[in-house]
Amino acid sequence: MVGGTNFVGSFRTADIAALVIIMVEVSMGLFLMESLRITRLFPVIGALPDKLRVRMLWITLSILIMLASIEAGLAYMREILLQDELATSALLRGNDALNLTGQDLWITTAAQMGMGFILPFALVFVAIPLETFIQSSRTVLGILMMGFLNLLAATMRILGNGCKHAGALAVQLYDLPLCLPLWFENRNQQRQHDRNGDDEGETPNYQRALL
Repeated sequence: MVGGTNFVGSFRTADIAALVIIMVEVSMGLFLMESLRITRLFPVIGALPDKLRVRMLWITLSILIMLASIEAGLAYMREILLQDELATSALLRGNDALNLTGQDLWITTAAQMGMGFILPFALVFVAIPLETFIQSSRTVLGILMMGFLNLLAATMRILGNGCKHAGALAVQLYDLPLCLPLWFENRNQQRQHDRNGDDEGETPNYQRALL
């Protein structure tokens, strides 16, 4: 539809167009499954009145049939373009190789058209594993978050204990250079106290002796 030589950035326009069509088919499949109440990804759709839900079901199914027809037509166009390319190559080579194989090309054309028509209906069933994946991912994400928070708590606890002991070690290292001067000061004060005590103790004995 868009050609194979057009690019949007680093992506081919044909790949982007194919991705858009596939995503539309998946979306229609989700709405179809929700309308049939097979899946419960969108509870609002399941809670709709039956008349409106059935109407949405038929609209979604019609869109899927239209998309399937488009893909079958694109597959047929691809085979036509392939045959034209083969015919041009055979004409340039000047042989009748295309006539020998052209009779059996309807088999591949029918197979391509059948696969293109079935693909949208096959994508409808993607909703079932998608629902299981979403429900399981909630549990998995919860477990991963719990593990991350436990790891973060353990890391913070280790860092807190490390900072606590590092602070105590820093205080001891700060006090270490002051130990020797304080010891000398304490010894001097004790000596002075001992001398004062000796002087106070000798004075009464001397006075007693005089008396």
